[in-house]
This record gives sequence, structure tokens and C-alpha cells, in this order.
Amino acid sequence: MLDVIERLFIPLREKVEWGYLIPYMITGILNEHPRTAMALRNSEDKDRYAEFYDRITTSETLLSK
Repeated sequence: MLDVIERLFIPLREKVEWGYLIPYMITGILNEHPRTAMALRNSEDKDRYAEFYDRITTSETLLSK
């Protein structure tokens, strides 16, 4: 089973994004709509999780709600 995962599923995940994604977890924990996570995943910075977290939890962002 591990061999199948290594040979087939890892390369497939490189082509088709599926499974657990950190930005969606962050928006879920913060009780936010996932649209910000969706926007991040469609950007060049899609794997910059700490920057994303900092951006959506700054006082300016929280005050605008």
C-alpha cells in the first residue's frame, strides 16, 4: 500500500490539488468564510501559510469586520 501511495498518489497530488490544506484549516479555526483561503490557493504565494495567517489576523483586518 505504501508503494502505491508513493508511486501513484504523490505524483497525482502534484497535478490535482486534493486533501487537507492548511489555509482552509486556518479560516475554519478563525470561523471565516474560506474565500480568503481560495484566493491564496489561486495565487503565487499559495504555500506561504504564516504570512497568510498574519495577514488575516492583523488588527486592521479584524477591525474591518
